[in-house]
Amino acid sequence: MSFVTLAKKELKTMFTSTSAYLFLAVFLFLSFWLFLSQVFLAGETDLRGFFAYLPLLFLVFLPSVSMGVWAEEKSSGTIESLSTLPVSPLSLVLGKFLATLFFLFLVLFLTTPLAILMSSLGDLDWGPVWGAYLGSFLLGMSYLAVGQFFSIVTKRQIVAFLLSVVFLFVLYLFSEPLVTAYLPETWVPVFHNMSASFHFGALARGVMDARDVIYFLSFTAFFLFLVKTALQWQYQKLDRFLAPVLLFGILFVANTWLSSRVYRVDLTQEKIYTLSDSTKTIVEALEDRLTVKVHFSDDLPTMVWPLRDAAMDLIKEVQAVAPKGVNIEFEDPGLNEQTEQEAINNGIKPIEVNLPEKDKIEVRKLFLGLSFYYKDKKEVIPAVLREDNLEYLFALKLFRLTQEKMPRVGFYYGGEKERYQILEELIRPMAQITAVDADSDLQSLQLDALFLVEPNELSKIFLEQIDQALATGLDVLTFSGLMNVSESLKAVAIDPGMQRWWQEKGVEITEELVLDPKNNLQAGFQMGMMQVFRAYPFWLRIRPQDLNRTHVVTQNLEDLFLPWVHSVSFLRDQDYEWQAKVLVRSSEQSFLQPDSAADLSPEVLNELQEMPQMQSFPLFVELNHANNKNMGRLFLLPGHYFLRDEYLNRMPSNAIFISNLSEYVTSGQALIGIRSRGKSSRPLMPLSDQARDQIKWFFLGAVPVMVLLMAVLINFGFNVRRRARIRQLQAA
Repeated sequence: MSFVTLAKKELKTMFTSTSAYLFLAVFLFLSFWLFLSQVFLAGETDLRGFFAYLPLLFLVFLPSVSMGVWAEEKSSGTIESLSTLPVSPLSLVLGKFLATLFFLFLVLFLTTPLAILMSSLGDLDWGPVWGAYLGSFLLGMSYLAVGQFFSIVTKRQIVAFLLSVVFLFVLYLFSEPLVTAYLPETWVPVFHNMSASFHFGALARGVMDARDVIYFLSFTAFFLFLVKTALQWQYQKLDRFLAPVLLFGILFVANTWLSSRVYRVDLTQEKIYTLSDSTKTIVEALEDRLTVKVHFSDDLPTMVWPLRDAAMDLIKEVQAVAPKGVNIEFEDPGLNEQTEQEAINNGIKPIEVNLPEKDKIEVRKLFLGLSFYYKDKKEVIPAVLREDNLEYLFALKLFRLTQEKMPRVGFYYGGEKERYQILEELIRPMAQITAVDADSDLQSLQLDALFLVEPNELSKIFLEQIDQALATGLDVLTFSGLMNVSESLKAVAIDPGMQRWWQEKGVEITEELVLDPKNNLQAGFQMGMMQVFRAYPFWLRIRPQDLNRTHVVTQNLEDLFLPWVHSVSFLRDQDYEWQAKVLVRSSEQSFLQPDSAADLSPEVLNELQEMPQMQSFPLFVELNHANNKNMGRLFLLPGHYFLRDEYLNRMPSNAIFISNLSEYVTSGQALIGIRSRGKSSRPLMPLSDQARDQIKWFFLGAVPVMVLLMAVLINFGFNVRRRARIRQLQAA
């Protein structure tokens, strides 16, 4: 009798009982409800919310599947009869385990309608989904092995269940500060690498790392070996007491050795966890040896270990590509006051974090900086704070090391400069910022690009200076509307002084604002003592289909947020020397504000006598001179509010858009592909409240129906086969 035959027998027993179907119904209902209750609030096309809850659901439900596998045999006394079967203890263990493993596969398979739903509502990246399902299967497999072990060491199923839950919960917490705060520092890495949640998290991101796969396989193999050993003990055939200890030691050493090596597959659609071609090109252009100094504190808490590991993995990938090699040096700035001050003087900034230390919260100073040395130049990353932009910062510093001079960008503000602090913070890493005013001499400043932000009544002399600088290759970017918005939501006209200048180039800004009743964001409005959030048609949300997919600045953006923006109109009365390219448009459901409407309240749609004609309007254009390729480029976005601090951070893609644009006019396309190759967001398609409720109730209501139908079909099949078998016996 093979273990496959035993597995079939176990499955038949499992699916002829009501407990299996009760488990399926409760698990699916809970997982669907937890996910659907928050996915439409987040508005993103992904399954992160589902897989975030899955390990905790497994922690409770999977021990209930495996608790009776052996405990029931022991309580009924049938475990002794197993020794008389012509099958080895290993086949017995594998047979029962394979049955529970098939049940786990069925559970995960029945959750795939959620992935199909997300794919139909937006642009789902299937890479992290497949990685998360693989991680869920491996995690569940290890949990089932633990459950089988505790099932065979006790006769009572409830005891096996409780022991499994407690053990798995402690294992889940191994990398949490709640546990590591009470451990000696030398033990923390060991507990961290033994944590199931840590290894599952990497797979759920879409990175299939050999270290995580080997961890789960080793974990499962060890506990199955313990089950086999315990079964042999039942038969009184155990003759090697040290075998489990030796196996644990071998697996522990193998996992420890593998933890310092990188063998992984990036499953994400844009390969965001793999060294990009742009970074490889920059690294391969290095003509001399690169030195990277790692200024990390030795006693980093586990909460920042993912940042540390990501930085080290990236350095090793760069080391493998660099033609002249990379020297890696380690330095702990926190050794003493002298090393700390030296690091600060070299641009490495300490960060302060609140950490639990036994029974109190302490503020600890940490260092997470990197410095790069190439020839006689040095660049610094003061602190590694995010993993998603680490490769971009790394490549930017290397790119800067190979440049002869740093690009210079001028900023002219017609309004309050204090409202645009984040804008300058985005551009400062890639260019030197120079203040410009109406009296500045643009030629002497030697700018690579000029930002005109909310310009106010620019003089003819200053505009002539801009024309002269354009002839020398200066790129000019204008962000200006024709009105400001008062606190009472009234339009206040402003004059940038550039309308005639733009008309000479063949374009002009419409006086009316653009409205979009369908594609917009919600805004908060004060209603008495309460703040009410309502859809605001003047806050445009630009969808992927309205972004130019052939232009490097916008090709990988998924949306934009443009509040109170006008449209660009093209003049056709003559042939102009400037050719326009539209990068951003409004949707087909947008229209221009009626001439008589100065009220910018959300009630403006209700006040319209009839709905104006809807069409798409150009919102951001690039102009290139048709005859002189040495002329600088012109960029026009007829609105300035989206650059203000309170709006720029409202949507991540806005910051990426500005960074892409700034880099495009200063350094070309070398780094844009790195920053924007990952989707800034994957928004769900707009749905009405009624449609959302219908989706929720359909999935939640379909769960019991699906499980009931499965129970009927499976038991009907079993009954048909049993009756056929009886007829054969009677005929014989």
